[in-house]
Amino acid sequence: CTKGSFKVGAQVSLSVDYARRAPIAKNHTATHVFNCALRDALGVACEQRGSLVDEAKLRFDFAYGKPLSEAELAEAQTAVNAQIDAALDVHTQVSPLEAAKEIEGLRAVFGEQYPDPVRVVAVGGPGVAQMLEAPKTAEWGKYAIEFCGGTHVANTREIGRFALLSEEGLGRGVRRVVGVTHAKAEAAFALGAELRERTKKAAALKGEALSEEVGELSRALETAVVPVTDKKELLAEIGTLKRKLIEAGKDALKANA
Repeated sequence: CTKGSFKVGAQVSLSVDYARRAPIAKNHTATHVFNCALRDALGVACEQRGSLVDEAKLRFDFAYGKPLSEAELAEAQTAVNAQIDAALDVHTQVSPLEAAKEIEGLRAVFGEQYPDPVRVVAVGGPGVAQMLEAPKTAEWGKYAIEFCGGTHVANTREIGRFALLSEEGLGRGVRRVVGVTHAKAEAAFALGAELRERTKKAAALKGEALSEEVGELSRALETAVVPVTDKKELLAEIGTLKRKLIEAGKDALKANA
């Protein structure tokens, strides 16, 4: 409640804001899938240290001692989109805590106290009931399985697309990533492609025209919401263009000497 007040005995009406809930569900399920994809991309365990999911974005903190490489970022992003394209069903079931802990590959937040029974969310696979019947089945390890009481999509295809926007260190061996889904992700990929095309065309320019375009591209990239892998690639390409300008300036000075 953000306005007014409650009184004992008062009648109230509650409703779900489904327009806001829908993107939160997409971002939340994508967070689970990313958690699984990150483990596979890094090849080591990386414990979750926190997360935030709202209608605009997803944020995920995890324990890892160094920045992720461009290849690792790309692999994780690609893996999430592969699971979206696979149209995996999202299963939920309330289970006794100790039994659920035995499921192969299950992810839980370090230090978190979970209720008993606990709600299990599995993205993909035959369903939580079958996982509980044969918890040590190796196949379960490839699915995103977590304890979670939050809202989720019914199938990963509802997420649409996933774009990883940033990765940074928070100190003390903790990294943070931010991502978006659905229309925001589509827009990020589209803008990245547009800027890559402009950068490619800029390579054919010379002199003042090249200088102006490099300046415009640099300014555009400062605020552009594009996948982090695209941003790294674009920064490198713009750097190459800047060096081209510097070399051209040196050649002009020599010619006029």
